[in-house]
Amino acid sequence: NLIPCCSLCNTVLKGIKQFSMDTHLHPYLNKVITDFNFNYDYSVEEDELEVLIEPKKLPIRIKRSFDDFKIKDIYNAHRSEVKDLVNLKKAFSDNYLSILSSQVLGEVEISQKEMYRMVFGTYYEDEKLHFRPFSKLKRDILQELNIIDKKK
Repeated sequence: NLIPCCSLCNTVLKGIKQFSMDTHLHPYLNKVITDFNFNYDYSVEEDELEVLIEPKKLPIRIKRSFDDFKIKDIYNAHRSEVKDLVNLKKAFSDNYLSILSSQVLGEVEISQKEMYRMVFGTYYEDEKLHFRPFSKLKRDILQELNIIDKKK
């Protein structure tokens, strides 16, 4: 999800603020998925990471929506999702899914897309990212870690 939708995030953060299609994004109508990327900054000394949004200078409607819904703060509250992916990269080689498929699953019939969803908790296809929480975040980080290829 790009916009957290639980009642706490949606109701408390939105409050009495006025929203319109001219000033803010509509999470299902505006296709902004390629206008920004999630990334992270990792501090080895503190063993901590921070979720970043790039580019830092976003178009005004995206920035206003991100600011009003505290997207960066909310995603940083769930930075363990990113840390899990970083640890996965450290623990396994670049061709993790291939090894999992050929050496671990063996005869189990499962498609690459199903395996991707089960292992990483997200979908590979852009049009399905809204089905699972933090899907864009996870996909962007998986690409940054070179676990999956960057989309063109």
